[in-house]
Amino acid sequence: MRVLVVSAWEPDRADRSCVAHTVHAFANSGHDVTHIDLIAERFVPYMSEAERIAYESDEPLITAETKRSAELVLNCEAVVFCHPVVFGGLPPVLKGWLDRVLVPGVAFVFDNRQKLRPNLLSVRRLAMVTAGDSPPAQRDDLAYRTLIRTLRLNCNRMCRTKRLAISPSDDSEALIFKAFAGW
Repeated sequence: MRVLVVSAWEPDRADRSCVAHTVHAFANSGHDVTHIDLIAERFVPYMSEAERIAYESDEPLITAETKRSAELVLNCEAVVFCHPVVFGGLPPVLKGWLDRVLVPGVAFVFDNRQKLRPNLLSVRRLAMVTAGDSPPAQRDDLAYRTLIRTLRLNCNRMCRTKRLAISPSDDSEALIFKAFAGW
């Protein structure tokens, strides 16, 4: 399976090891893994004026970084988001990535009656891996609704989802390998 791991973890966070464990779990299971590290790549989380104007055109992707990400999303079978939870939601860089990459023609299309249709039909699995101190139900509900429940509507009808919340006392490597065994 072609797996895209999108991470948004600051390099100095102790719980960042979740990212490496996630990438290794899929790679060691024989999957073809591509990792986009939004922090390391210095992804710009906001739309420029030109991008905002292009958003409503036939070609909404105008930068190399968004075109590359869109191509990776359109060609994968699973997308796994690894991120810390920020104020109960997504880190700004990840939210910006969603806004700039999952545009018309990538995440969704309009049919000839201008009805919205999903376009990530090759994506059959969506997952998120988060870590933090507070209980999972409190810390990632907004992130879960944004990434999994909403994004799933743009994926294959049979898309399965998984949410893995790791606390500091957990053995993250073992939990991640167990959670994604058989994917």
